[in-house]
Amino acid sequence: VPTATPAADKASPKKLINHGWGITDTAYLRAHIRDMEKEPFEGLSFRLMGWTPDGGEYQGYHPMTSKKWERGYFDQAFDDLEHTAFDTFTDNFVSFYLGADEGFDLFNDAHWEATLHNLEIIIDAAKLAKCKGFIIDPENYAMATWKLGSNDPADFDRTCAEVRRRGRQFIKFIQTRIPDATSLFLFMPSYLDKFGALDSDDPDSILIGLEYGLLPAFTNGMLDGIGPDITIVDGSEATYKAQTPEDFVRLRHAMKEKALHLIAPENREKYRRQVQAGHGIWPLKSCRGRFPATDEAKQWEKVVYHALKTSDEYVWCYHECWFWWPEHHRMLPRGANE
Repeated sequence: VPTATPAADKASPKKLINHGWGITDTAYLRAHIRDMEKEPFEGLSFRLMGWTPDGGEYQGYHPMTSKKWERGYFDQAFDDLEHTAFDTFTDNFVSFYLGADEGFDLFNDAHWEATLHNLEIIIDAAKLAKCKGFIIDPENYAMATWKLGSNDPADFDRTCAEVRRRGRQFIKFIQTRIPDATSLFLFMPSYLDKFGALDSDDPDSILIGLEYGLLPAFTNGMLDGIGPDITIVDGSEATYKAQTPEDFVRLRHAMKEKALHLIAPENREKYRRQVQAGHGIWPLKSCRGRFPATDEAKQWEKVVYHALKTSDEYVWCYHECWFWWPEHHRMLPRGANE
């Protein structure tokens, strides 16, 4: 691991993005954007929420399903975005999960067609709001999307080939609609470093049993089809626990260098050129009430500083117990904004 903090791309100013449990929908965004832009960020994530004719909520952030969404259910969300003018928040993202619902089959073309249909609605929202792109959470929630269901090497190879094909289709679908989109994944193959997959002479023997063992195949698929102006960000959710400069350097090294071990040789140059190192930071890890508030605020300042310093462009600030918004949940550690 390098001992010095690497220089980041000087052409890309560093940006802090708000994302977490307080993620807003379009209605809240429309009503409160001026107050939200007083906070110390360069952008935020938001999600789509639709409404059925009988007034029921209709989620617009789980596109990987076998059912096609009704576009008309999102008319109000699109109207909200049409009447939301961003000013100081220059880098905004539509957020969605990239994990399958129960019953979804990656091998089923009809299911994948439904996913792309739903994804197009999300893309249209991003275009309307002039977003940079998407914040994508690949965590396994409803089902283990990225985990093989057996220990059969032949099944693993066959599934990886299909997952890689879907990754290629996924990125091509996005770039035909937004050729310069940025897709910030909350984590990518560097996450598998803690399982030894990035150091193994036989990584497949480890990946076959991991919860996210299929994620490298999807990443390779995206790199197979990636256009020249597309940017992918490894958001490195593992950075939540980072507290020292050395922690951030180590995590950057995993993203920029060690992860190449899981990237196909023909895609490594594209990975180097178009996959950025990002960081996910969490104030709760620094501000837990165990030490004087001024000391915890100083530690939080160091975390923000070193995350920005060792990222290529983006750092996302996750909130769960501490909230910037919605206003009725707002609660921040003393000194956090300063």
